[in-house]
Amino acid sequence: MKKIIPFLILCLIATCNAELRTWTAVNGKEVEAEFVSREKGVVKLKLKSGKVFEVPFDKLSELDQEFLKAKPSSGSLAENIVGKVMTFVIEGNDFPIHFYGNGIMRGGESGIIVDIGTYKIEGNEVLILLEGKRNGGISFSSSSPKVGDQVEFGPEEEKIKVKITKIEHIAETKAVKEMPLNPNLKYEIKDGTVSITGCNEGALGKLVIPATIEGKSVSSIKKDAFYDCMSLTSITIPDSVTSIGSNAFYKCTSLESIKIGDSVTTIGRNAFEKCSSLRIIIVPDSVTSIGDLAFGRCTKLTSVTIPHSVTSIGFGVFLNCENLNNIKIPDSATSIAGRSFSGCTSLTNITIPDSVTSIAGYAFQNCTSLNSIIIPDSVTSIGDFAFLSCSALTAVTFHGDSPKVGNDVFLDATPTIYRKPEAKGWGDNWAGRPVKLISEKP
Repeated sequence: MKKIIPFLILCLIATCNAELRTWTAVNGKEVEAEFVSREKGVVKLKLKSGKVFEVPFDKLSELDQEFLKAKPSSGSLAENIVGKVMTFVIEGNDFPIHFYGNGIMRGGESGIIVDIGTYKIEGNEVLILLEGKRNGGISFSSSSPKVGDQVEFGPEEEKIKVKITKIEHIAETKAVKEMPLNPNLKYEIKDGTVSITGCNEGALGKLVIPATIEGKSVSSIKKDAFYDCMSLTSITIPDSVTSIGSNAFYKCTSLESIKIGDSVTTIGRNAFEKCSSLRIIIVPDSVTSIGDLAFGRCTKLTSVTIPHSVTSIGFGVFLNCENLNNIKIPDSATSIAGRSFSGCTSLTNITIPDSVTSIAGYAFQNCTSLNSIIIPDSVTSIGDFAFLSCSALTAVTFHGDSPKVGNDVFLDATPTIYRKPEAKGWGDNWAGRPVKLISEKP
């Protein structure tokens, strides 16, 4: 992909003869030269030698002035090429180049269109950029190119002359558009799919995201799309959507319900953080990853269903969800991240599946209603302050050997540790708490 322009330029050897004509000044002096441009009453001409010189428009003969007036009036090059497809003939083959409004350039041969890179317009030249570095360009003869014009194409040291054979408009020249039926919703169309990019913060009540817009599938909800939309009460995400970006619904404080479509695979970090009216979340079984703080500070959230498809649950995912009392960690999860349930003060019990191997620091900090927990034999490490201030915790039952323990795991908590008789590595005390056999449990 990165060589899509050099691949053509370096292979092209043929050159085209310049369009020379005889120009006549009002004093009768004649010169053979190629037209370059006409801007603000000044005409640039190029001699056979390559030297470019300027002449005032009104100093040319009436015939030459009429010739120049027949050319399109000059203006910004961007106005005349952005959102268009220009087809050039290179070695007898058509090569269309698409100039998109977002700065992307695409092109190719034989109907195969690929990304060339990005572009930048300076004067009458299009600079082609790869990874931010200049990689050749296209020099137009004026700011209003037309069919039949010759342009210089390629790297500075190896530019060749090619001819424009066709100029057409690209469909969807605007990157961001307002939905005709809902002016609050914004979206962009790129590479044949639609992404939801924004919403008016004043949007009210229920909002249904359509599965298709302008005949194209809605595939993603971008970062910050509904950030701070405090008056939305309900959102329906269609099955066509595969990803929900970070902060997508951050601080939608009136949002009470949300239906997540069955094709979503990733929920980004902070996606629903501070949705303080949200009560129930059902995560579809298409989801594999839930980002950091995705549901953090959803203070009215009481129940969450996480499917077995989820393998990654981020840091603080349910931080300070103080009314959460019903959640099951799926047996696909391999770890409980830091602060995952920190501040879940209504959580009375939780089952940790056999797939989990580690419990990170502060994971259950300040779960003040948690009274008992069972740690499976798969867990090999428990991080610092994992059960800090779990003041109601009376029993922690381990089904395996003593795991690696962090600092002050049970600070401001007073549980008894219960273990199997055959388990190894246990003494009379563990992490500062007394250890007994499971058979001694009340």
